[in-house]
Amino acid sequence: MTQPIEDIQNRVRNHLCPFQTAVDILNAFKDISIEYDQEQLIALISYLKKTDLTTNLQKQIDWFISFGAAMENKIADKSFDVESYMKNLNECKKTK
Repeated sequence: MTQPIEDIQNRVRNHLCPFQTAVDILNAFKDISIEYDQEQLIALISYLKKTDLTTNLQKQIDWFISFGAAMENKIADKSFDVESYMKNLNECKKTK
């Protein structure tokens, strides 16, 4: 049984959550460094200690590698160029 495209996209989106968290944390650090607020800094460091972000990120990286390997096994068309497909997809999104 083939999975619908939306299901695959949602699974990928869900696995990207730790990366979004990392981006949010980096942005928070950038904001704190601009306007130094010790309470915010302590709260952010406390949050980082509670979350196991590095382990979660590594698990998701491993998942993406496995997902990519599975996709390579399923793509039988040797002329299919993933990079070109992604580039065209991104260009279409920019024009909308």
